[in-house]
Amino acid sequence: MRRVHSTKTLFALLASAAVVGSAVAAETVYSDQASYAAVVAADDFCLDFNGSTGALVGGDSFSTSVTFSSPEASDPTQVNWSSDAISDAGSATDPLGVGPLGGTFAGTAQAFHFSILSASNAPSVELYDEADVNFATVNATAAPGFFGVVSDTPVKRFVIRNGLFADGTRDRFFIDDFCATAVLAAPPPEPTPLDTQCADLAAAVEAADVSAFGNEGKKGALLNKLDVVCRHVGRGTAKGYCKAIQKLLHDVLPKTDGDGSPPDFVTDATVAQALEDQIHALIAALEAEIETLGGCKPKHAGGHEQGHGNSGGNGNSSGHGKGHNK
Repeated sequence: MRRVHSTKTLFALLASAAVVGSAVAAETVYSDQASYAAVVAADDFCLDFNGSTGALVGGDSFSTSVTFSSPEASDPTQVNWSSDAISDAGSATDPLGVGPLGGTFAGTAQAFHFSILSASNAPSVELYDEADVNFATVNATAAPGFFGVVSDTPVKRFVIRNGLFADGTRDRFFIDDFCATAVLAAPPPEPTPLDTQCADLAAAVEAADVSAFGNEGKKGALLNKLDVVCRHVGRGTAKGYCKAIQKLLHDVLPKTDGDGSPPDFVTDATVAQALEDQIHALIAALEAEIETLGGCKPKHAGGHEQGHGNSGGNGNSSGHGKGHNK
């Protein structure tokens, strides 16, 4: 049997805030892995049940993150581990001895999935919260096949109930490839116009031929400087925007402004002028956003202001950028 565990345990993830995308309903069932994976970026742990013994074993034999059970068996703590999959250990109440399969997470899970094997009638899955309330029952859509569920309510335990044949008797199933995720990560934020503008500036440098820089090293160095700028912009705060402007004014613009001191990184006048125009446009956009956020805080050393705005002397009217002969 192979065990695959992430470095984060379920217990560690329980401390995180559970955030689900707005497109996810209270409980959403998935019948294919690709659709499930589009919502659940990664599994916290997976079990493939390889190395089966063909015998009844304790439901805690496979992982510390989940304990399986046979709710109707004479010994509910056991499961049938055979054919590299697991099933129920029987039922003391069903005439044919076919029972459901349960599982209890060490913490809770917001999403889990498994493969349904050896059944032609799709089972249902009961979901229980930490108060042991059955808050939902969902139906698998196919058997055999993939079953996945994402729930807004953290799941403490579950019971997989057998599908039924036409005569009302239970259809025994096995499960394999059981995986779970405790907390879904929030989707990444949409890029802001400032993020895009900074990325466009970096893309313009990337797209320019190396001959415009004299050598590959200068081009790479300019891209590294812009990476720092864009990371400051990506913080989305006045402080980040102010640091971005400082970097642009004192470490990026002087490498493209046509002034020989310090030497420019960009030696092609046409490319340099185009980049300088984009830099000034980004600075102006950052200044406008900073103004709406209350401006830059003053520096402590020497009492100098970091502020940038129409009165700050930055922008095309500030004397930065002497132009390039064409």
